[in-house]
Amino acid sequence: MGILSGCGTTVVDNGATRENGGRIATACQSRISSNFGLWSLLYHHGWSFLAMPQVWLIPLAVILLIAERLNRDRLVPAQAAGLRYLALGMIYVSSTAHLFLTGLSVWAALVLMVLAIAGMLGGMVLHVRAYLFLGMAFLFLTVFSMIWNAAVNQRQTWIWWASGIVLGVFILALFAVFEKRRNDILGLLDRIKKWD
Repeated sequence: MGILSGCGTTVVDNGATRENGGRIATACQSRISSNFGLWSLLYHHGWSFLAMPQVWLIPLAVILLIAERLNRDRLVPAQAAGLRYLALGMIYVSSTAHLFLTGLSVWAALVLMVLAIAGMLGGMVLHVRAYLFLGMAFLFLTVFSMIWNAAVNQRQTWIWWASGIVLGVFILALFAVFEKRRNDILGLLDRIKKWD
């Protein structure tokens, strides 16, 4: 592990003296070798991929997101969007897999909720639709799975009724706000369509 991480650090130091194109390739190589170092450390300490998939995949996904953000001017928009969706999918799907592998544990659900909310906030700040939409989708999935767990697995059927009532009130409030502020909401949707 130390050899791979040390190799990654050395590659970054050597890449600082090369021209810009070489520096980017060298930085990618160093991050990937550091990631292999992390994977070997996790394997050495007995953390299997199936037990904690997000610990294995999130660092690689973050590397992809940073690389896409730093090189967005060199990438075709379809390539940039593909990299974003791939990296975000790795983050969210690995955390969702961990949620279901642990039997819908509350802590795994909280981790996925925090990641989804962070992704949504990042999408708003960076003006990236992929972050916003995938964050919303996986937040909904997490909330629904926790309601399902409480209602079906815990046999608390009243939660279905309470969730249905809350959802109905939310939809009515959403329509009321939409009717009252139609122009503002349509303007916001037009601005979101122009995001990356």
